[in-house]
Amino acid sequence: MLSRSLRYRDDDVRTLARLVLIACCLLITALAAQAQPTRIPKIGVLSLDFPDNPSCVDRFRRGLDELGYVEGRTAVLELRWGKDRVDLLPGLAADLVRSNVDIIVSASGPAAAVVKDATTTIPIVLASSFYPVEAGIIQSLSHPGGNVTGVTHFTPELMAKRVQLIKELLPKTTRIAVLRLPGRLQDLVVRDMTAAARQLGIELQPIEVRREEDLATAFETAAKGRAQAVMSTSGVSAASSRSSRSNIGCPVCPGSRRLPTLGPCCFTGPTSWKAVSAPPGTSTAF
Repeated sequence: MLSRSLRYRDDDVRTLARLVLIACCLLITALAAQAQPTRIPKIGVLSLDFPDNPSCVDRFRRGLDELGYVEGRTAVLELRWGKDRVDLLPGLAADLVRSNVDIIVSASGPAAAVVKDATTTIPIVLASSFYPVEAGIIQSLSHPGGNVTGVTHFTPELMAKRVQLIKELLPKTTRIAVLRLPGRLQDLVVRDMTAAARQLGIELQPIEVRREEDLATAFETAAKGRAQAVMSTSGVSAASSRSSRSNIGCPVCPGSRRLPTLGPCCFTGPTSWKAVSAPPGTSTAF
């Protein structure tokens, strides 16, 4: 698939559904060519969410419905829930492979690499991915290769926009603390944020957070460093530490809209499976 920039809009979920539709149609055509009876495609969905919060899957169902698929009649969904536990994803992905699904839809960034490692033959559609080229999930955005296609929301443009948003809201900002997880992909996020901050005359203060218990100390470090705002990379549950958050006394720009709003807060970027207002160039289909 050719790479192209997409704006977040009301029909973005249809973009994902169409990717699934194309893959399913290719599968059905291949089965027919092999003289096998046409059967209902089985779509596996791997989500990091909880089953009692299925809004993302509900939106996906509506997208498929608009394309003429009827669950149980013309398509079957095999759902697996990670319940906010990344460590469960490999087992769930393996279970989908054993279930002989025709296609797997990865509904979260952390699930992308897990699904890619689980199979090299079942077509995979990524609803969200985190620097997929650098992570080794695809070869390039223009030529992903292998059995993977989909969408990436985490781009250098998005990271730059998050820094720009704070500067627009707080023009006098000269220092921003960034809470981050360890790892190479997190290094890339900080790299892109730093490049954008430098152009705006802002100094970034990266603070590594390995577990939730580190958050209190991280916010204290940000306060001692005279941070005028706090950002976090995706995966850092910065809002889970209510007391620490309330003591810092400056706006927080989290890396995920899933985090609750506690005091001054801003966000720009995607939400799972739902279109939100965001600048051009922050989402790319491959």
